[in-house]
Amino acid sequence: MIFGTAKRLSRLQGKQLNLTANGLPINSTTTYKYLGVHLDPTLNFETHFNKNYKKAGGRVTLLRKICSSITCAAVESIYRAMIMPVFTYCSLITLSYSNTLRQLIPNLEHRGLSCISSGLENKTDIRIPSVDSYLKRKVCLSVFDCLTGNVCTPFLRTMLQGLVRVSTQGIDFP
Repeated sequence: MIFGTAKRLSRLQGKQLNLTANGLPINSTTTYKYLGVHLDPTLNFETHFNKNYKKAGGRVTLLRKICSSITCAAVESIYRAMIMPVFTYCSLITLSYSNTLRQLIPNLEHRGLSCISSGLENKTDIRIPSVDSYLKRKVCLSVFDCLTGNVCTPFLRTMLQGLVRVSTQGIDFP
């Protein structure tokens, strides 16, 4: 896989790279899953989001089918163990999601939480943080670790670059 901006990658369109290692051809691909993260050529993580959204949606659908036959506590445990981790794994990637993608998460979240609340008399008894608040907390903890020097230097550089890119989106500089 070759990484680059969409503009630079478009220059290669239609051209085939013939790479070999020890005389064996290296196959090229448009996506690659590494440590649970789906990488694409432009590293915008849209493929990662779409695959995880689909995975979480399937799990929410299954949860909705079985929630009437199990206790609310069991539904909550399943939600915490099987659905929430889909969006919170490798949470710093969410810094690069577009607002459009981020706005899709509460829809799934609401569907999952409605399974839990359907068996409760008092709907305010749900003590599960939203995915958004959980992710914001994780980012704040990561920033704190960076500021206190509790992370390695390469991670610190990557983290700071991500924060600068996110905090300056939509701002025009003279």
